[in-house]
Amino acid sequence: AEPGRDWAGTRRGQVVGGLWVAVSIGVTARRARPVVPVGSAGYKIGIGPNPDMGETVGWDSYIHTLSTVAAAIPAGQASHTIVLARNYGEAGALYLAGRGDHCAAELPPVHSGNNAFWYRGPPPESATDAIVVGEFPAAQLHAWYTTCTLRARLHSPPGVENDEAGEPVSWCTGRTSSWTRLWPHVKRLG
Repeated sequence: AEPGRDWAGTRRGQVVGGLWVAVSIGVTARRARPVVPVGSAGYKIGIGPNPDMGETVGWDSYIHTLSTVAAAIPAGQASHTIVLARNYGEAGALYLAGRGDHCAAELPPVHSGNNAFWYRGPPPESATDAIVVGEFPAAQLHAWYTTCTLRARLHSPPGVENDEAGEPVSWCTGRTSSWTRLWPHVKRLG
């Protein structure tokens, strides 16, 4: 390079810089989006350092399951129904699914007592029934509702092992107390 001339301005610098950008894009794309088949060895290696990434897979199927359960609710009860999710991952994914244009899911409003979702506040008092997602203790559900029946289970795609696989989806009716009294008992950290 000539004295005073920037190295990046040389042909060699441009080629090296271009290769660096291409490699950076490739590495970023590989880490940022699922470019390997779900359940493959590459997928398992990819989620190894952060298993929570595996919790982001399978939600299309889960949302379809909840939409099916919601569609079976009698018309007179639908306006009094919420989704009560056991954990913030379920609550967040279902909340976003009901808000996006990309999703045709007809889901009731989503609530959860887990972590920061609890601070969003209790459901309205008019919400007497719930589609309950996740494994709540049976005694707790029976203290909150007069009737709870299992309607479905969440199924993950083949090769995916995450915390949502096999979780129950129940239809609970006849809330036993006001949300003001119940909401402190719904709170769960962790």
